[in-house]
Amino acid sequence: MRKTFLLPLVLFTVIFQFSYSQNKANVYAKMLQQKNLGTAAWTCVYEHKVFDPVLDKTEIYRQILLASDSISLYQDYSSFQADSVINLGDRNKVTKKEAMQIYSTYGRYKKHRTLVKDFKKNALTERAKVFIDFYEYEETLPDFEWKLKADTMRICGYLCKQATVDFRGRSWIVWYAEEIPQSDGPWKFHGLPGMILKAETLDKEISFEAIWVERQKVDILYGIRQNFFATTREKLLKLQKNYCENPRQTMQNVVKMENGELPNNRKFFNPIETDIVSAR
Repeated sequence: MRKTFLLPLVLFTVIFQFSYSQNKANVYAKMLQQKNLGTAAWTCVYEHKVFDPVLDKTEIYRQILLASDSISLYQDYSSFQADSVINLGDRNKVTKKEAMQIYSTYGRYKKHRTLVKDFKKNALTERAKVFIDFYEYEETLPDFEWKLKADTMRICGYLCKQATVDFRGRSWIVWYAEEIPQSDGPWKFHGLPGMILKAETLDKEISFEAIWVERQKVDILYGIRQNFFATTREKLLKLQKNYCENPRQTMQNVVKMENGELPNNRKFFNPIETDIVSAR
């Protein structure tokens, strides 16, 4: 009697869960709304490499710069690709299933870093993620005391000149193209008479190199997020270091485990700026 009753109940539960999941997948996703900051004149995709000497491991990301004379956006390339596909239709009418398919194809937030340089306001805004929380801070556009050099090389077909700078704990060698009249570059770099197409630390632990450059008009779309924690550059760097070196301490405030302990393996970490924290 019990077996006869149990089988239909199990089948009903499976069918109900599948039906519920399907219905849930077809509801509209709550997409992050976007603000148009202007129109980019140039687009540049960079390959960003970071080496962690503690883990003896290199990670590679692709990031994109949308540059104009007044404002620029630097973000993860996979996120830009996914948003571009979503924006081909009505952003407010994308189902959860469609969103999942798009993000599984292109990925999302590989590096969890977005920077906006506002040249008119002389301000820089950075957004970053630590575990599951998003943080945002603003600072004055940094001054780079560039030293121009005579060396040249070609990158993406453009003749580039060399410059060097010491900035926030690291020594950099960069290559900029005067043929591209944008005083901009990857990450926080700017201030040279042409776009920076390559930047590398003297110890070769961190680098950015253009793999694709194009002159084209593209809307600079910036996600409007309400749940950012306002912070400072100094506090963000310390949060990132603490999380990567002792993830359990950060996670235990959010995740509770009934059995066992949270893992505490050191995560990949080598900050670009070492004036506040060290990677070692």
